[in-house]
Amino acid sequence: NKKDSITVKKMTIKSICNLVKLDLTDIEILKIDIEGAELEIIEYLINSNIFPSQILVEFDELNYPTKKGNNNVTKAHELLTNNGYILCASDGKADFTYLFQK
Repeated sequence: NKKDSITVKKMTIKSICNLVKLDLTDIEILKIDIEGAELEIIEYLINSNIFPSQILVEFDELNYPTKKGNNNVTKAHELLTNNGYILCASDGKADFTYLFQK
């Protein structure tokens, strides 16, 4: 239903950094609040060797739990923790803060 969604232009983190002349290693905080596409972005970050110092993520799928959503959140959490991040805070609902351990 067109009333329930909008189309937006997307840009990669690399292209944004190039646009503002920021080195990818200079990203201190990345806030991810993208309504269910968290796993896709986290996979992109890891596969692109982009490791912000902090990642604040709202796992929207936890607000409307399904088996697939729970699996996506588990996979995203494992990707982060298996690649140098530690979970340092959560609101007990959908918001999580990860710190990169260099």
